[in-house]
Amino acid sequence: MEPADLDSCYLARPVTSGPRYHFFGYFGIQPWDVTGRYLLCLEVSFDNRPPLADDKATVGLVELSSLKFIRLTETRAWNFQQGAMMHWLPSASNSVIFNDREGDRFVSVILNVHTGERRVLPRPITAISHDGKTALSLNFSRLQWARPGYGYAGIEDVYADQNNPSDDGIYLVDLDSGEDRRVVSLTDALSLYGDAKSLKNCPLFFNHALCNTDDTRFAFLIQWKSTIIPRRAQLWKLRKLAKLNAIMLTVNLDGSDLRYLSDFENVSHFDWRNSHEILMWAKRRGGPESYYIASDDNSDFKEIGQRVLREDGHCSFSPNRRFILTDTYPDQNRYMELKIYFIEEERQVILGRYYSPRQFSEEIRCDLHPRWNRTGDQICFDSVHEDNRQLYVMDVSKLTNE
Repeated sequence: MEPADLDSCYLARPVTSGPRYHFFGYFGIQPWDVTGRYLLCLEVSFDNRPPLADDKATVGLVELSSLKFIRLTETRAWNFQQGAMMHWLPSASNSVIFNDREGDRFVSVILNVHTGERRVLPRPITAISHDGKTALSLNFSRLQWARPGYGYAGIEDVYADQNNPSDDGIYLVDLDSGEDRRVVSLTDALSLYGDAKSLKNCPLFFNHALCNTDDTRFAFLIQWKSTIIPRRAQLWKLRKLAKLNAIMLTVNLDGSDLRYLSDFENVSHFDWRNSHEILMWAKRRGGPESYYIASDDNSDFKEIGQRVLREDGHCSFSPNRRFILTDTYPDQNRYMELKIYFIEEERQVILGRYYSPRQFSEEIRCDLHPRWNRTGDQICFDSVHEDNRQLYVMDVSKLTNE
């Protein structure tokens, strides 16, 4: 960590150590159990290449008092960006759910961390409702094909020959019965997008679905890559670059009342503030790229943190909704910032700056992906600033007064 120019310097404590590598994965997901005693994480034997079909990751717990890693089981459906989409189940405080691969399909597994009892569900999950009754599922094979590093290796996308597969979609999974049904398709979603014809030659895919705070609706992204050629193409020898694009939609959990957030394009990371407002990094049509808080019925939006939150990051609200935790991507010197934004005071506190060695890039990069604990007085994040991918915990109680 580079301590210069920090508003405050907070100690990040490593809670895992080598020789193996440890991480949780995505942001905005709760890794602490209800007691605050255990932290959910993955353990792997390498971190210098993307995982292949036969590579396994160990699902385990870190006992925070002793820093002991407790092995639970293994998974063959994981990546360095989103892990295995591990979640604690709110409806069963001793159980977790994570993605795995069985034969020719990706599945999710509900595991009791104390007894080892397990139950397999027929679809992988990308998010769960706050009441722990339902999960959202999408096509991780297509993600792996269209945006490597976010899907899982080992199973080919059955729609790989189609840019806009009408049968692909987001599914709702009942976590008690295991029953699932498609609630929205690409065809449904594109019917609201006015420029759908321009995407006919772009492979489209779903990503990042998330339930609102009262589990009545969920938001999701449709993403695609477009090819651009730099202005000074002759100096680049006509090298083509791929630009990631995204639009956001929201829908009721039963698939009704589908809405397209038409004021924004190139939507990136986001979190629900409440049942109808979303914090997101996006470009407003005819306006700047920034963080916005927008109503999902397109009735209102406002720019937030424009003086200090000047770049995209993995953002999430504190449990009491007073603070925003986020990070940045590596700057020109390969440092990433970790910060908390005070919404009412419109100011930020930089918690630290962490070095990311150049070899950690593309699919194997290590974004900080910060996450709150359940009471808002601690955060955790993944980092390679000590040349070793590990999990860190930081006490922020003096800032949040929690």
